[in-house]
Order: sequence, then C-alpha cells, then structure tokens
Amino acid sequence: SASQWLAAAAYLSLLLRRKLVRWATILRLPSRAALARIAAAGGAVQVRSLALNLAFLSITRRVQSLDSSGVAAAAHAVTLQLWQIGGVVLFALSTVASIIVPAELSSSKGAEATAAARAAASRLLCWGVVLGALLGAAQLAALPLLGLFSTLPEVRRGGAAP
Repeated sequence: SASQWLAAAAYLSLLLRRKLVRWATILRLPSRAALARIAAAGGAVQVRSLALNLAFLSITRRVQSLDSSGVAAAAHAVTLQLWQIGGVVLFALSTVASIIVPAELSSSKGAEATAAARAAASRLLCWGVVLGALLGAAQLAALPLLGLFSTLPEVRRGGAAP
C-alpha cells in the first residue's frame, strides 16, 4: 500500500542520511553464504506464518460447512477479526523474540551466551503472558461491542459464544 511505500522511503532516507547504509551496499546482490544464513534464520518464522495461514484457512472452511444459513461463518468472521487485533500484537512479540534470542546466542560464547539467551527468552515469555492476559481481558470486556459488527442477533450470539 501507499503507506508502506512511504514508510519504507522515509526509513531508507533516514538510514542514508545517517550513513548507516550506502546505495552501493543496497544495490549489491548478496552472496550465497549470506542468503543461506538469512534463509536459515528466517525459515522458521516463514514456516510458522505458513502454518498459521493454513490453520486459518482450514478453520474457515470447516466453519462454513457447519450451517447453510451462513450465521456460523459470519459469527466466525466477527470473532476472527476481534482475535486478530490481539494476535497481531502477540505475533509481533514472538517475531521479536525469534530475533533477540539468536542475537543473544551469537553475542558471546559458551555458557554466557546460553544464559543471556535464556534470560531474554524468559523475559519475553513473561511479557507474552502478561500481554496475552491483558488482551484476553480486553476482548472479553469488548463482547458488548459485537453489535457494531453485525445487526443480526444470531451472529452476535454466535460471536460471543460457540
């Protein structure tokens, strides 16, 4: 979208102005070794993302087959939208964790690196639990707002409880 292109241009401009990158570096093709490291590091994140998308696709297909009226599918769509608001925040935290923990492991050697990575993982896990609980409570508190998503009472009831 236009906002993403604008943000990318602003970020690139900032990096160039602060001399953190050069055009020659940006336009140079990466080596096979660098691509292999990137693929190894990012592969798990991509597999996880693919698995989540396949799960959502499977669930959506199953829900659509539950009833011919479409009420279950509509209620599922409303519920999924509300769930994804919190899911985006928690997914962002897990993505950050997939970067921070390996960075801690590579920042030093041996037991010190392992201890630093475990401490980072534990801290991020605690943040995930706290944020998950807060988002869950916020979503439960937002149940009365289901009327904003649908005027049909059947869809509201289906969105509030299975």
